[in-house]
Amino acid sequence: MSTERDVTRSVRSWLRTDEQDSADRVLEAVLDALDTTPQRRRAWWPAPRVDHLNAVVKYGLAAAVVAATVLALNYFTTPSVGGPAIGDPTASASAGGSPLSIPALNGQVPLDAGRYQVPLPTQVTVTVEVPDGWSAGGNWVVRGPSGPEAPDGMAIRFYTVSNIYKDPLRIDEGRIEPRVGPSVDDLVVALTGHPAWTITGVDPIAIDGFEGQVLHVTLPPETSDETPFYLFAPGGGGVVFAGDPDQTLDIYIVDAAGKRLVIEAFHFPSTSESDLAAQDAVLRSIQIEPAP
Repeated sequence: MSTERDVTRSVRSWLRTDEQDSADRVLEAVLDALDTTPQRRRAWWPAPRVDHLNAVVKYGLAAAVVAATVLALNYFTTPSVGGPAIGDPTASASAGGSPLSIPALNGQVPLDAGRYQVPLPTQVTVTVEVPDGWSAGGNWVVRGPSGPEAPDGMAIRFYTVSNIYKDPLRIDEGRIEPRVGPSVDDLVVALTGHPAWTITGVDPIAIDGFEGQVLHVTLPPETSDETPFYLFAPGGGGVVFAGDPDQTLDIYIVDAAGKRLVIEAFHFPSTSESDLAAQDAVLRSIQIEPAP
């Protein structure tokens, strides 16, 4: 039995399903920090010899940091496709106000109808407009009126990608080497050439005038809450995963002036036509503004 895997599973089990993605981001970021050599040690870490801690102590500390972070988030915040072209390339990303004046997604339940900024670990400003009845999952997910769960939910997730996994159903086998390159084509080639990924189509798209590709992904039948399909290792740390074999994912990979951005829309067989239409409208509202 792996002590590291058991502690990781225990930490994730503290949170509800719709909060697991954010927890995983915190957990992996902490574990990455603990595995860092002394020369690259984070300034906030007080111990002078992190690399000499054994696995049990390391992962126990990671669990404590995650628990503290979850408590802090609960204290300071509220708990938590379309045609070939999406968005209006002639519109300014600051429509309705400058990016700094647009409120950020921050776990709001519900979200007031309006435009929100999606914080991303890259020099790209992304905003999206949501209707009444939607909510935020942390600071990177907008969820439809029925939530993100089966049988009739749906959501849109925004993130960057640093790499993919050797076996998406067994995260402990690690990530592929060499890691995926930084371009849209690099990621598309890695996914379409991976034997564990079932992709029914790759089509050119443009979001707010920025070109890219959309992949239509079908999950393997063994996918479940107990055996999730780990989609990506995001650029900001953590993991992005899906836990239902009936979940349909459209993964938009966009080149935003040299910065790769992933926008993923998912739904289920019982998601209503009206909710799918609303999801399409939200996708079409996305505006992207790279840093000057």
